[in-house]
Amino acid sequence: MNLIVFDIDGTLTDTKKADDNCLEETMKKLFGISLDGISWEDFPHATDWCISQEIFKKHFNRLPSEEEYQEIKSVFLTLLHQQLQEKPWRFKEIPGAKKFLEILQMLPDFHIAFATGSWEQSGLLKLQGSNILDKKTSSNYVISNSDLFISRENIVLNAIHQMEYTHKTRYQNVLYFGDGSWDLKTCKNLCIPIIGVDFHKDNQLLNLGLSEIIHDYINIEMVMNTIYRNLSNPVICHKNSKQYQI
Repeated sequence: MNLIVFDIDGTLTDTKKADDNCLEETMKKLFGISLDGISWEDFPHATDWCISQEIFKKHFNRLPSEEEYQEIKSVFLTLLHQQLQEKPWRFKEIPGAKKFLEILQMLPDFHIAFATGSWEQSGLLKLQGSNILDKKTSSNYVISNSDLFISRENIVLNAIHQMEYTHKTRYQNVLYFGDGSWDLKTCKNLCIPIIGVDFHKDNQLLNLGLSEIIHDYINIEMVMNTIYRNLSNPVICHKNSKQYQI
């Protein structure tokens, strides 16, 4: 069996603008903090948990209280719902993503899971708002997230371990789809092969040395060939990687 783990924002859904705007508005509304000029690459981990902590450390020299942290999540999710109602064009699938996932699920030697730096409810909302998943079937999927884990490495590992537990199997191969520099870093740290997704063609991953890149999922045969090519090629592990042991 092979496991394909998908990031969400920028990988399956074109929702990064909605996500960024809601976080900026949340921090300004609750704490008067402006996030102008901040890049998510500046944070140790590009996850909602880590970003919330680092913003507080920078502006208040402390971590948010549990009450403040829950308030951030609540207001953010409310704003995200508002964005979906008022600006639904900010919740689009990466072209072909829904159909590709449906076909991948029909293949007997593949399982899929999701691993996102978002909180669970916001990750679900983006998948549902982009019509990739519906509310009735969302609970059937593993969606590892930042509710319980601050690092992307642990989020990805949790997705793998949940799938192994659910299906009572040990995966022969694990492959990851992601769009950000943090995704590439995570896969290097875990020694997992990655296929980059560059829908907006900004060449960020290409400039970081990743050659296996797709722009969308429309050409299903091409995407599947890319998957099989990466599953068959060994990954060169960094000496400090927390290698996922096959």
